[in-house]
Amino acid sequence: AFRLDRADSLLAETLERDRGFGPASFWLAQVRAWRLGIAGVEDWLPWAERAAAGSSLSAGERQLAAGLVAMGRRNFATACATYRTMIAANPRSFEAWYGLAQCQDWDRAVIPDRRTSSGWRFRSSFHQAVRAYTRAFELAPLAHRTFEPQAFSQLRFLLYAGRALTRYGSALAPDTARFMAYPSWAGDSIVF
Repeated sequence: AFRLDRADSLLAETLERDRGFGPASFWLAQVRAWRLGIAGVEDWLPWAERAAAGSSLSAGERQLAAGLVAMGRRNFATACATYRTMIAANPRSFEAWYGLAQCQDWDRAVIPDRRTSSGWRFRSSFHQAVRAYTRAFELAPLAHRTFEPQAFSQLRFLLYAGRALTRYGSALAPDTARFMAYPSWAGDSIVF
């Protein structure tokens, strides 16, 4: 069961006793990233960085920590690649699928694309984020019952149930353009 609030408390208590325990640092970061999302990055990134710098994690935890650190530093291209590598090695990893979903969901970079009418597109795929969230919950179907309601607030917006909802983004440096896109249909997918 995913009792994230309880897991957070127990992991924090463990780290009060032993700040150097890498697996607890990693899992505290992971739990907080699930609970708080990118808006709470300051509450989980330091723990992910501490865990990634240590040597006591399993190989899988090291990869997850690397993905989490990359996301926390907003290096979404690296994070998504890390999660895709993990999925290729273990297609049944809830953590890797959910990490890939969050990575694509949180990436707001907009890049030039001459194939679009505006000349721009989001770097990440909204459709692929939905597919990754779906796959994660197929692997752990009861997870949604035990996450706190705020942990799923991002998912509610990911579904873009109304035409008035928008997706915001920014061009990559050195460009400073900011974007706002409305949902529309392309085939059987929602696009922006």
